[in-house]
Amino acid sequence: MRPGEFSDFLTREMNNQNVREDAIPHPLIHYRGPREARTEKSPLLILAGLNEGGWPQALKPDPWLSRPMRLAAGLTLPERRVGLAAHDFQQAIASPQVILTRARRDAEAETIPSRWLNRLVNLLGGLPAQRGKEALAGMRDRGQHWLDLAALQGRARDKRPAALRPRRSRRRPRSR
Repeated sequence: MRPGEFSDFLTREMNNQNVREDAIPHPLIHYRGPREARTEKSPLLILAGLNEGGWPQALKPDPWLSRPMRLAAGLTLPERRVGLAAHDFQQAIASPQVILTRARRDAEAETIPSRWLNRLVNLLGGLPAQRGKEALAGMRDRGQHWLDLAALQGRARDKRPAALRPRRSRRRPRSR
């Protein structure tokens, strides 16, 4: 490769990498990726983005190397990333307190729950002797509390003190 080609190649590859900047909304809140979260223990962990194609990420086709060519070259297969993501999920869900979240909709359409979320729901639903359905209902009830709080945040608020708010509608007296 000539120096200019290498520079273009390096720039292209570096632009494809994610760099996380830690936004600090509160000193007790930290945003971490799945692998980063494994290194820091926390009493509460929120596993967000549990939509199919998001976590685990959808596998991108490799236009240059087929699976046999990757194996012959000693490169890992794309499915290994799914396995590592599954390991990250398993480690994270074993935290003392976990909140599982997903978006029901993205910019284009309805979303599909991640395969791991579906498996958890199906597993709990299929364990009647271990009260799996009751556990799932309890999880959903606790989650509904957070959904209700989020819905309240979206409502317009009357910022006047309660004493100044009208108790009933005022009608103008009719002139005679």
